[in-house]
Amino acid sequence: MRNLLVVLTLAAAAGGCRERADVDVDDNRVEVRKTTESTETADEDFIHTRTTYETHTRDRLARIDARIRELAERGEVKAEAAAEELRVQRDKLAKQLERVGEQAKPAWDRFEAEVSRGIDELEHELDAAFTRD
Repeated sequence: MRNLLVVLTLAAAAGGCRERADVDVDDNRVEVRKTTESTETADEDFIHTRTTYETHTRDRLARIDARIRELAERGEVKAEAAAEELRVQRDKLAKQLERVGEQAKPAWDRFEAEVSRGIDELEHELDAAFTRD
C-alpha cells in the first residue's frame, strides 16, 4: 500500500511538470522517462554558441592577417621578421580553430579559453611590433 502511495505521488508530481513524464509501475519499481525536448534545445544552443564563436574568431584572424601584412609591408628587416613570427603563431591558432566543430560541451570552455587567450596574446604581440623602433 505504501508503494502505491509513493507511485501515485510521483505520478501526480510528474503530471504537473512542464516536461511529459511516463511512469511505469512494474514489481514496485518506478521508471520515469522524460522527453528530450530540453536536451535538443540545449544542443541547439550549444551549436549556435559554437558557430557564433567560430565566426567571431575568424573575423579576428582576418583583422590580424591584415595587420601582419601591414607590418611586413613596412620594408624594415625587423618588421618583416616580426611579421613572419606572428604569421606562424596565427597559423597555429587557425589550425586549432579548425577543430571547433569537433568540440563537445564538456571540453568547450577549455577550448574556447585556449583559443581566445592565444588570439589575445597574438594581438598584444602585434600591437607591440608596431610600436617597436
